[in-house]
Amino acid sequence: MNLEGLLGVFAGIAVAMALFLASYLAFIRKDDPIKNGLLGFLFVAVALRIGKSIIFYILYDMAAVGLAAGFLGLASIGPLLLVYISESVNKYPKLNLNQLLHLVIPVLGAIGCFVFAETPYVSLLYQSATAVLFMYLAASWKLHLVREHKQQRLESWNKNLLLSVSIILVALIYQHVTDEMSDYMVGSGIAAVGIYWFLIAALKSPIVFLKNEGAELPHEILNKVRFAFEEDEVFKTSGITITNLSKHLDLPAYQLTKAIKLLYNKSFPESVNSFRIKEMKTKLLAEEGYNKIETLAYEVGFNTPSAFYAAFKKHTGMSPKEYQQRQVLESA
Repeated sequence: MNLEGLLGVFAGIAVAMALFLASYLAFIRKDDPIKNGLLGFLFVAVALRIGKSIIFYILYDMAAVGLAAGFLGLASIGPLLLVYISESVNKYPKLNLNQLLHLVIPVLGAIGCFVFAETPYVSLLYQSATAVLFMYLAASWKLHLVREHKQQRLESWNKNLLLSVSIILVALIYQHVTDEMSDYMVGSGIAAVGIYWFLIAALKSPIVFLKNEGAELPHEILNKVRFAFEEDEVFKTSGITITNLSKHLDLPAYQLTKAIKLLYNKSFPESVNSFRIKEMKTKLLAEEGYNKIETLAYEVGFNTPSAFYAAFKKHTGMSPKEYQQRQVLESA
């Protein structure tokens, strides 16, 4: 196998890995859909553009749909990168219309590539998209440098992502200035280095592959959740769910789940029941608790007596009556 063939395999594996990362973010990581979605689409965009180079080298020709897909990937890298860098430092990322408008040009350009596939205009469109990518990359670097990152690993990940795209941009510029097909494949190899760079960074960074980020939750979030359970006694709300509590506290559900796990080392349902049973134990020791067990169960938030009895048995290993009797004997 000659050098160009080796570079093709090298770049092809890189494209496959970028698509793997995108699939992982889409189907496995569901804790932060906006940020992970932007990152996943960015990987797909890079894969489309580099994949187009590999296919063009092999076939020395490209169907209209391939040219359109390659352009869509190329022109989308910059907007997706800029929006991701912008939203990555926000506690509650939320896409708006102005951000989505960045994708209008990639779509229109892809349509243009499809329509004018047999004309020199396609090359001009690709060159223009590469120039626009340079501007988006510069804006993203500037945003990264001026924004305050509360998490060092987030700052490090964003820096590696920007470096990766910078390497890919250098490769694309190299492809535009060369006339030899062998040099064109060298450009693909350089771009593959950029893909491998962010693959290695992703493997090392919990931003992409690890979900346990609870230890870095801001103290104000932890305090808000602690206050809700221990002072406001939200567990007494009948039928409470992670969704309506997250709305009540104005926190994303994934942050609420992480905070509960960090504070109480339990899942949301387990924590709710734990607080209910603890409250129920206190009530059972009071005089009025002797003949109103089921009424008290409703007061602490249980929907049905059967749910209460099952939870109480699970937490204490005995029935409410047995618990009462044991406490009376121990205090006698």
